[in-house]
Amino acid sequence: MAVRTTIYRGHRIHSVPHGPGWRLRIVLPRRGGATVLRNRVPRGLPQLLAEARLHIDRLLDGAAWQHAP
Repeated sequence: MAVRTTIYRGHRIHSVPHGPGWRLRIVLPRRGGATVLRNRVPRGLPQLLAEARLHIDRLLDGAAWQHAP
């Protein structure tokens, strides 16, 4: 089982095949711990990575409405 690692905004995202789909583990560098995302879509890795990036953006930037005047 090959683990692929992606770095996004200082967070490591480890992706690994899991059953028919994928499992991602987002490692939180300063807070410790991790968040795990899963799907059951054989070719669903791009969508799951997009969800992981959105999760990281929300952790770092907060909700979009917080930036509106």
